[in-house]
Amino acid sequence: SDYSLGLEAMLSLDLVKWWKMELMGNLFNYRVEGTLYDTPFSRTSLNWGSRLNNTFFAGDFTKLQINGNYNSPSVSAQGTREGFYILNVAVSRDFFRRKLTLIAQARDVLSTAKHEFTSEGTDFYNYIMYQPKSPFFSLTLTYKLNNYKMKKNRGDAGEGLEGEGEM
Repeated sequence: SDYSLGLEAMLSLDLVKWWKMELMGNLFNYRVEGTLYDTPFSRTSLNWGSRLNNTFFAGDFTKLQINGNYNSPSVSAQGTREGFYILNVAVSRDFFRRKLTLIAQARDVLSTAKHEFTSEGTDFYNYIMYQPKSPFFSLTLTYKLNNYKMKKNRGDAGEGLEGEGEM
């Protein structure tokens, strides 16, 4: 069984007209306990993570987003997971009255998103390191065929929205 207790906070700031920043963080006590091969165990760690999103607007149709994320080390039933951080960058551009959107992304631009796990027991020691090939680049092109928006029904009873119904 595992248990977590902690807190999470978020701060969103519109610093200037062209720059929005969001800072998120969490801090929690993590405990995992049980019985493994007839041997009881209990392990705890103080875990935390943070995320920083910066969005920069260049006019009405172009934006740049820079995202950083960190996760602290943590325990598991038989070992640990090391901490890791990652930095992503994306640029998007809208065309044709926002019907067409082009997005260019670079994920893990610093090649730091490796995941390291260590497990150990009476007769074994296991270390695993997984590092995805990075940075990873992608281009996405999206075309909106119908930008449908629900209309408010201003009927006598003021009930619901047009197009609403049972699911």
